[in-house]
Amino acid sequence: RMGYDKSLAILNGIPIIEHVINSLKNIFNNIVISGEKPYSNYPLIKDIYKNRDSIGGIYSVLKSIDTEYAFIIACDMPFIEENAIKLLLNNIDNNHLIIPKIKGKFQPLFAIYSKSCILPIEELMSTNKLKISHLINKVKTKIINEEDFKKICNVNKNFFNINSEKDFEKAINNDFNEAQFIGIVAKHSKSGKTTLIKNLIPFFKQDGYNISIIKNVFHKLEIDKKGKDSYIFFESGADSVVINSNNEIVVRKRKIENIPLKYIRDYFIQESDVILVEGHKKGNFPKLEVIKEGQDSFLFKTDDNIIAIIGNQKINSTLPFFKLDEYNKIYQFIKNKFLK
Repeated sequence: RMGYDKSLAILNGIPIIEHVINSLKNIFNNIVISGEKPYSNYPLIKDIYKNRDSIGGIYSVLKSIDTEYAFIIACDMPFIEENAIKLLLNNIDNNHLIIPKIKGKFQPLFAIYSKSCILPIEELMSTNKLKISHLINKVKTKIINEEDFKKICNVNKNFFNINSEKDFEKAINNDFNEAQFIGIVAKHSKSGKTTLIKNLIPFFKQDGYNISIIKNVFHKLEIDKKGKDSYIFFESGADSVVINSNNEIVVRKRKIENIPLKYIRDYFIQESDVILVEGHKKGNFPKLEVIKEGQDSFLFKTDDNIIAIIGNQKINSTLPFFKLDEYNKIYQFIKNKFLK
């Protein structure tokens, strides 16, 4: 996405990867590079199997090292703090995987793995299951929650990684604030998601928060009227059409692949404090599940990212439960959890 090797981009006078290495030197005696290209005089471990994503690199490291455990970190995290690493180390015990969960997402490239993960990873790769979330369920795992990290470090800064020029610009400016994605999801249509979001918006606004909504649809968008100039331009083949007025801007842009939510946030709604995402069931971020009367199957049964349930039908769950019209309580729950 940056068009060049981001690990070698110069940040504050030295390559990004050098920032990472400097944070590790005081803790670890052995540092190796996982990848295809060497850096400095550090040992290089190439992937044993190609095209296996990050889990393939983790597997190759575990197969090659002499120690029982390895701390795996991405090469694009220049602001890691020693205390954050030590928190993981202090939770090894007899666990095979020690992994943080930050803003509802697991952090597989800031985690500790033992050699006991080798066989489970082989099994996963043989069936093309390449996400670390599959490994979490197959080995003895210790999950370190965000609240534990908040006690010892700046979470946004420590887990900040550079994937784009926009991220690089933020790093230069020491801007580590990122709007929180919160999903509003339901297993069935007409569950009340839109009504819920509509009634939550005023609570955010009255407290001064900038709130954005991302609505996922699975049909052709119809946001322009036939006969309008902007419609004619787009239908004639323009790749992007921007409609700009004194108080609004609309961007209509073609895409040939899925655009990550992070890209949408950073390039279109970067001023947001919180982003509610409707209809993005598979997203790896916190979600509130809205249920219908009489519903007997639920998303939270298989999705660990569900943090609360909303509906008029009380169900058997340990998750926080809110009635559909308890808008203020739902807002306060979101505010206390993500906007302190």
